[in-house]
Amino acid sequence: MDQDIEIEKEINAMMIQRFWRLKRNIRAARQVLPSLREKFHFFYSSISVNMKATTSTQKLFTFVKNKKLKYFAFNLCDNLLCQQWVKQQRLNQDPLPFIFINKIYIGSMDELQLLIDFKLFDPILNQEYLKQCLACKTSRESLENEKCLNCQTNYIFFEKKGQGVKICPKCREKQDDDRIKCEKCEVECIRINKIFIHLQEIQ
Repeated sequence: MDQDIEIEKEINAMMIQRFWRLKRNIRAARQVLPSLREKFHFFYSSISVNMKATTSTQKLFTFVKNKKLKYFAFNLCDNLLCQQWVKQQRLNQDPLPFIFINKIYIGSMDELQLLIDFKLFDPILNQEYLKQCLACKTSRESLENEKCLNCQTNYIFFEKKGQGVKICPKCREKQDDDRIKCEKCEVECIRINKIFIHLQEIQ
């Protein structure tokens, strides 16, 4: 009799656990649809112990609030599906928050600040790269072309994929490829597209 009661308790505990797991997954799945309606979305953690990630996330929330930007924020702490997706995409190799514009991954707050400083954020948000090259302002003849015919710049050069030049996000100076931190600023280096070096030179 006692054994039957114990078995019944275990079954009830398993059912309760399954119920809450299912509810959590449904909640996570429901977050995806509204996020797709926004041009700007990002992933963050509300309990991150990394000081840079915490500071960057605070700066990001301040930025979207001041700009009155419509956005969607995924909190990785309570979204298991997002956690799994982030691992699959290997985004967790980068510092939080993980920022997307028009579903294109641009990186973290350092990369976003770079776009803001070069006055590229609004053109990218408004998808002006579909009409012209953001580097040289030459009209885009076809969406099939990945590079500008005039300056050979990739139209989506701001996507954080295959970036090859290391810079310090603070002083913006180019760094050696094997350097982790800027010697002058003691700040971790980031990888960017070499077109940013060109934009810095001509500004």
